[in-house]
Amino acid sequence: MRNFLYRCPIVGLNVQGSIKRDKPSDVGKDHHIVTCLACGGIHIVNPTTGKLLRDETETKN
Repeated sequence: MRNFLYRCPIVGLNVQGSIKRDKPSDVGKDHHIVTCLACGGIHIVNPTTGKLLRDETETKN
């Protein structure tokens, strides 16, 4: 089990997420769907960087 932190965009709190794998298959390009403990919703998070997929795509545009 691997734990990581990300910021929930709904409530603005840092939230701990976890995935089953110890190492991502492709560092920097590995996204996971996590259930947020702060808002109860789901987010797509890169556990290596802690960034949400939507934040990564906004910076590229």
